[in-house]
Amino acid sequence: MNNLGALAGQVAIKRKPKGPCPSCGLKVDDEADNCPHCGYKLSAKDRARLREHLKKQYEKGVKLALIVFPVFIGLIVLIYELKNA
Repeated sequence: MNNLGALAGQVAIKRKPKGPCPSCGLKVDDEADNCPHCGYKLSAKDRARLREHLKKQYEKGVKLALIVFPVFIGLIVLIYELKNA
């Protein structure tokens, strides 16, 4: 079972987030030279924009987690308190 967990961790680490292609809008790696879907040649500026987009998406996710997690814990505590009152 430990080997399966280690394998899942390795797969998760290797999976890289992708951003939208400037031409077709489908997902493309920020290190790619061309979009695998439409063949659009990505310039250094396009790749920089993709990295910025991915950074903003990551920051959005972190902010959302920082809001949702405490609310979720608060609801659990509230429900627990109401049941035991």
